[in-house]
Parts: sequence; structure tokens; C-alpha cells
Amino acid sequence: MKKNDIIFLICGIALFIGAIAFVIYRVFFADIWAKNADKLNKDLCKLEIKKGQSVYVGDIRQYIPFEWDTLYAFKPDVSIEKIYEIIGYKWDKITKATNKGMNQLVFLKDGQVVCYVYGYPKARKVFFDFSDYKGEYFTLTSQDKLEMNMNMDKRGIRTFEYIKPDAPVNNS
Repeated sequence: MKKNDIIFLICGIALFIGAIAFVIYRVFFADIWAKNADKLNKDLCKLEIKKGQSVYVGDIRQYIPFEWDTLYAFKPDVSIEKIYEIIGYKWDKITKATNKGMNQLVFLKDGQVVCYVYGYPKARKVFFDFSDYKGEYFTLTSQDKLEMNMNMDKRGIRTFEYIKPDAPVNNS
């Protein structure tokens, strides 16, 4: 074998082993909140919609694949320390949302974080828009309706827009 072939083979094997290690970590060792964020994303991306279309989805609680009792949606400029203070404890190293185009949602069950959705929507192809915040965050319980409109932009990102209980439904 030529030297280049050996180097190529070694790099391929290293990449393969790295990919296997990553999958094993995500399946067996990842935190529950990360696994649930993946499940939520997967279930929401199954909803049928065409690019440029906007549809009424209804109450999305049925698409949330884990038990939860409280949802917090934070404004992008809320500090990490403030999020920990509101939630009641530090559960992991979290990332501060720095602009309006980032997700920052925390689902709790019995006071423990069970799902953390954060970052730019291009990574997960899902964005949540709760628009009006009175203060630094928006909160709902699992007993509250979580009615949403969904639209998909040309990049394939689904935006779920919260419909306030007194707001009209967009059936376009």
C-alpha cells in the first residue's frame, strides 16, 4: 500500500470510531434534557408543511414526547444567572441566547429540567415564537393550551408561533 492510502485508511477508521462513540454517548450517556430536545425536534419536524406555507397546528402538547409540568421561554437577552435563578438550580452549562433569532426554552417536571431547547433554529430546523414577553420570560403549565400556527421559510425552518388564548386563529 502507498503511504497516502494508509493515511486515508487511518483517517477513515478514526472518523468511523468517532461517529460510533458519538452515537453511543447520545443514546446511553446524554442528559435527559438533551435526549428530550432531540425527541421533541423529531416529532415537530414530522408535521407536514410546504415551504412558504402557514398552517394552524392547534395545541402542540400532543406532540411533546415527554412528561412536563412547566414551560419557560426566555427572552434572548436574559442572563444565564437569571435563568438559573428563575428555574431554581443550575442543571448544566447553558448557552445565553444573544438575539431574537435564538430559542431558549426550558421544560420542567417536578422541579427538574426535562428538556432544554436552545440556539439558532438552523441547527434543529425549529423555532418557537412567543412574541410578547411581559418581563424576561414567558411561562405556561402543561394544563394550559399551547396553540400554535406553524410556517416554514425557504430554508426549511419551521416557526411555531404561539397563539394567545384571546387571539384570533390564523387558518391560512
